[in-house]
Amino acid sequence: MRASTVISCVLALVLLPCACIPPTPANELPAPSPTHLLESPATPVEPAQSTTYCVHPNEASPEQCTGLVNAPYPGSGTDQPCAWDHPFRALPPGGSPRIAGGDRLIVAAGNYRMGYGAPRAEAYE
Repeated sequence: MRASTVISCVLALVLLPCACIPPTPANELPAPSPTHLLESPATPVEPAQSTTYCVHPNEASPEQCTGLVNAPYPGSGTDQPCAWDHPFRALPPGGSPRIAGGDRLIVAAGNYRMGYGAPRAEAYE
């Protein structure tokens, strides 16, 4: 007996019963019982702290703005409540990220240079 014939016979024996069993409609499925629930009480999980950061095409660096407020740079000062000027400020190429997992980064509409000439991309020239 050839191998292909044997494989065909095995597949027929495995798949044929499946074709004969009619599917059960969803409205006829048994309701879940309480035995499916966890036996021990669930421990409440605290949501992870997340921070929202903002990017706005306003030419402000992380030294000038905190990135925590969706507002333009006021024009002077450091650590001001305003948005960063580029998404690379949050995730600098080749540098340590300023945001963490679970944080949100809101990027305002605008033009952001990517690649050559972008902020902090000079390390890759």
